[in-house]
Amino acid sequence: MDLRRIYDTIMNMDKRIRFVGVLDDNGKLIEGGMRKNVPSLLDAEKNDLFFLRILYDLKELEDFKNSLGEIKYIYIQMDKVSFVIMSLKNEERDDDSLMLLVSMEPEMNPSFIAPSIRNSLVE
Repeated sequence: MDLRRIYDTIMNMDKRIRFVGVLDDNGKLIEGGMRKNVPSLLDAEKNDLFFLRILYDLKELEDFKNSLGEIKYIYIQMDKVSFVIMSLKNEERDDDSLMLLVSMEPEMNPSFIAPSIRNSLVE
């Protein structure tokens, strides 16, 4: 899986995308970052805490996949920013150990961006 290609492809979809990151199963950023000239809304230590909380919530929801099916994506809209979160298949480890986190301006429509992201992952 070419994580840099994923980052570049998603970041180039729309100028309103602020951040694209691939996180490992410990919540550490292994690829990605902020768009140039776009300031982060959180300082570094709060970013790490946010990543861990999102990862924890995603793992908790995985407990329901036998009853409800696979999680396609999670969308969070806040006043200043919105997020799309989804698991990435990691063929090398044969599990969903990587997570994709995309932040964008809050007016972006998740019904457009989430399928576009998913499509870019299968290309």
